[in-house]
Amino acid sequence: MISHKHKCIFVHIRKTGGSSLSSFLKEIDQDAEYAYHPNHSLHAPLSWYTKAYGDQVYNDYFKFTFVRNPWDLRISFKQWCANTGGRLGKYARQLSFSDWIKRYAVRYNPDKTGVGMTQLSYLNPIKDMNFIGKFENLQEDFNIICDKIGIPQQELPRKNATKHKHYTEYYDEETRQIVAEKYAKDIEMFGYKFGE
Repeated sequence: MISHKHKCIFVHIRKTGGSSLSSFLKEIDQDAEYAYHPNHSLHAPLSWYTKAYGDQVYNDYFKFTFVRNPWDLRISFKQWCANTGGRLGKYARQLSFSDWIKRYAVRYNPDKTGVGMTQLSYLNPIKDMNFIGKFENLQEDFNIICDKIGIPQQELPRKNATKHKHYTEYYDEETRQIVAEKYAKDIEMFGYKFGE
């Protein structure tokens, strides 16, 4: 999402608090818009913004995102899918979490598909990002965003949150390792560990 009023670009990674942030940006700038990407719908990767808006906007605007522990993100995404329609929703409702992880870990390339993309895949080139917040510190990091784009700090309203037990309760050793291997780049880059 891009706001010309506040000169910022928000890279919306799925299930990282992005719906809350996008709604907020729309509230403070009615003209804020998604950079619609043909392959990723509303979740355009960083690289798309220079194509969609040109180098000057891309270089001048404050670029930020939020990331999330990959083990937690996977359970949240499965729960979200179960509440949607279509084939993906059907599978999410029918499959156990263990089977879901095994099926989609094999099926999707995490560097190329919307469903299973690594978070780093959204942020290429990562050196261009000005701020990467963490879902686990959502409000504290949102306060930093407010300061950076020049608006008063305020509570971020939560939208589109899924309800589930702590993510560690869904994993066995096999599924834990599948996620560790499939999302190793995210885990290393953002310093995540299972259970933290």
